Amino acid sequence: MSERTFKILAVDGGGIRGIYPAKYLAELEKEVEEPLCRYFDLIAGTSTGGIIAIALGLEIPAARILELYKSKGAEIFSQLFCLGMLLRPKYRNDALLAALKEILGEKLLGDSKVPLCIPAVDLSTGQPKVYKTGHDPRLTEDWQLPAWKVAAATAAAPLYFPAFSVHEHDAKVDGGLWANNPALVGVVEALSLGYKLEEIMVLSLGTGKVPFYMAPEVAKRAGLFQWFRSVILRLRLRGACQGQSLGDLLLVVQSEAINNQVGVLHRWAGLKEYYRINSDLPPGRFGLDAVQTALELEEFARQKAQETKAPVKDAFLKERASEGSRLLDRRKR
Repeated sequence: MSERTFKILAVDGGGIRGIYPAKYLAELEKEVEEPLCRYFDLIAGTSTGGIIAIALGLEIPAARILELYKSKGAEIFSQLFCLGMLLRPKYRNDALLAALKEILGEKLLGDSKVPLCIPAVDLSTGQPKVYKTGHDPRLTEDWQLPAWKVAAATAAAPLYFPAFSVHEHDAKVDGGLWANNPALVGVVEALSLGYKLEEIMVLSLGTGKVPFYMAPEVAKRAGLFQWFRSVILRLRLRGACQGQSLGDLLLVVQSEAINNQVGVLHRWAGLKEYYRINSDLPPGRFGLDAVQTALELEEFARQKAQETKAPVKDAFLKERASEGSRLLDRRKR
């Protein structure tokens, strides 16, 4: 390794499909038998990945995070609003907030043992927002926020959950609207802290790739009604459209775009290491709220861990990280 190596863990958004990265990380955890955050200098996570990132930063075992998804998922995605998605979000957020408080407790974002970057969107200003621990002297506010509130903000997926107020009069929603794959957020943060591309290593975890298809003849004439009927409601038009909802499509496309961009940085611009961990999922079943797929997601993740664990362990888990701890210590001084 170079004199300075900055290791980043990035975890995608994806609703209940957060089971996939949680299981993968639980498998890695068995290799080190201590909190995984000690092996990374920064963790970035969006939406469900933001929940995982914050929990890891607070040294909560990945196995416990996985168990939370399995035990609370059905409850979180069952509290329907009476009027449905036409006039209100699909689900209430009571069970989600209770689950976040249960696992994160009264800890602050700044209690994380590793620097964090958690994307969200501020609807009050129409601007992207990245919640950060106090790993730089310029960061003076976010680290004082309750960790569960930051998790609730990044996970407030439009159409699925209500917007969340971190402060009294704001409205935050899912960071997946602009950074569902937060790998590039992590790389840019490292660069802003003075690290060079050749010092940066990235382990990026997806939540499963869901195939999408719309027949060209349908796409060319599709208006609001066709998109609503064939995509948002997940109905198939005589085989002309297959896949998940429009929201799912946007998240997957965005994640893959970031994957391609970071891949270019690795191949051509000097980024030290880049590992993207993801699996192709069968079409039609793995929606953001498809809690019935939990066991299948676990198995996909277990298989991927068996295939990739050796090189990932060699690249990221040979020795503890030191740069992230140094950054946090600088704020304390």
